[in-house]
Amino acid sequence: IVKGISANPKINVETSLDNQGLFGVINGATIENLSVSGSVIGRSMVGSVVGKQLTGNVRNVYSRANVTANSNYAGGIVGYLQNGNVLNAFYKGETIAAAYAGGIVGGASNSNSITNTYSAGKVSANNYVHGVVYETDARYLTRSNNYYDVTVTANYMQTKTTKPATSLSVLTIGNSFTDDPTAYLGSLAKNEGFELNLTH
Repeated sequence: IVKGISANPKINVETSLDNQGLFGVINGATIENLSVSGSVIGRSMVGSVVGKQLTGNVRNVYSRANVTANSNYAGGIVGYLQNGNVLNAFYKGETIAAAYAGGIVGGASNSNSITNTYSAGKVSANNYVHGVVYETDARYLTRSNNYYDVTVTANYMQTKTTKPATSLSVLTIGNSFTDDPTAYLGSLAKNEGFELNLTH
């Protein structure tokens, strides 16, 4: 279990390798109670907190880091989620990939859950982009209370050709989207006593 690495670690990673983030790969670990800023650039499976999550938990995390995957799977928090859980996460940065980019998770498959997340980030890719997570296999997934700010998305002059949808009529993931951050933050702050500090 990794808890609360300093108040706000600033990372600066630039490489041509896969699986990049504050933690490159986790398999059964729990990462919780931390915030991060800076920049992470890699090839595939790149996230500000975790590059590739095989199993384990990422919870109570806040990121303002910019994330770039020069190939596939860039996520504001987790680049690629295979199994495990992402709970109580907030992202406000820029996430870019050639394909598969998401404000919270770049791509997800197998059996996993994403709960209580909010992205006010800028997200773009040439193919397969979503404000929260791009689902590569939706058969065994749990999604609840996940949101992204369509106002940020609408005003974003993206780097790649595609950005997340801005029309509420076409947003699909767990039936939970909003363009009002306060509606999300209120519920997040109440969950398990976790209070998200947006000022530091």
